[in-house]
Amino acid sequence: MSPWTILGWILVVVVGAIPALIVLAFIGTIVAWFWNLVINRFKYFMTRNIPPAKGQLWSQDGKLLRINHFYDNGRFSVCIGNCSWGEDAESWKKRVRNRKLFLVRGETN
Repeated sequence: MSPWTILGWILVVVVGAIPALIVLAFIGTIVAWFWNLVINRFKYFMTRNIPPAKGQLWSQDGKLLRINHFYDNGRFSVCIGNCSWGEDAESWKKRVRNRKLFLVRGETN
């Protein structure tokens, strides 16, 4: 084989490998996204009927909601970062169902 043939094949392999790697990276990204969606949906189905308890962390759209204090009237506070608001058990159940929240850490009883 001549050196020009060898260099030509090396060029063909390099030029062909770059698009192949880009396509593989794209496919890997789609598979990882889909797998994450399946795992999060499984976590949601496993934890959607768990009642709120103090100290629980719930995932909502990639953010963590922390349940802080329970009050005498049946309401409790929910925090995300510096933001805090109050909810009752019924509105929390609606939030979990509508936003597909899942329990990350806390009581599971």
